[in-house]
Order: sequence, then structure tokens, then C-alpha cells
Amino acid sequence: MALINDVSFHNKNFGNKNAENGFIVNFNGDNYAITAKHILMIVKTDKMNFVDFSGELKQWKMYDKNDSSHHLIIDKLLNENKSEKLDWDTLQDDWIVFSIKDNKTGYQPLKFRQDSLIKGEKLYVVGWAYQDKEGPQRIYEFEFDE
Repeated sequence: MALINDVSFHNKNFGNKNAENGFIVNFNGDNYAITAKHILMIVKTDKMNFVDFSGELKQWKMYDKNDSSHHLIIDKLLNENKSEKLDWDTLQDDWIVFSIKDNKTGYQPLKFRQDSLIKGEKLYVVGWAYQDKEGPQRIYEFEFDE
């Protein structure tokens, strides 16, 4: 269910085909693509100073690392913020949300949980580390503390 970000800009000197993990979530009947906002600081062009693409984005694709035919193409950045600077000192809420233009993943979207976590409850992190070149998604198990 985790997807790798493949970000390309009109200026080919910028972007990244293997940036972090993202996922699909369903909220109020609509599906959205979500990933880490700090990716923008890693892949941004020289013209991008805020949480927006400044017309620089060519395509943002998310794909299954083992089978790129399972992919989606994002449509719009929904939490664009032309006043939030792209730097580590002012990073707010490390997530960005996109509408989806085309979804060929075949994956069921995640749904937001309604009840609170309980101390000791098992939590899982699913995805690939940057250096993982192949193989199945990694699954890491933790216990909720606070």
C-alpha cells in the first residue's frame, strides 16, 4: 500500500524518481494522495520558495517500487501555502495532500481511524527506506506509548 514518489519538473535539473513513501487515503468518499512535505525541500527548484509549485511541476507520480504499472498521477496540491517557506526551520505539519488525476494502483485506500490509540497497542510503519532498491515493502512494528 505504500508508494514511492517520482517527482519531475519542467527543468530536468530538479526532481527525484525515488523520493520517500506516500499512500492513498479515503476521506468523506473521496481518495487523496498523501506524502511528506519535507520532500519539497529535497526536490524543489530554485524558483520554489514556498509550499507551492510556482508552475514548475511537470508531473508527480506515485508508484509501487516492485511494479511501476501500479501507479497514480496526482492532480492538484490541496494544501498549497504561498506564505509557508520551504526550509527546515519553519516546516509546519510534515504532510502534503493531493487530489488524484489517475489511479492505476488497484490498492484500497486507507481510512482515518475514529477512536483513540491505547497505550501498548501495536502500530506499523510500511514502506521502503531510500536505500532499498528492490524487494517487498518493509513492515516495522511498534507499540504506542503516548
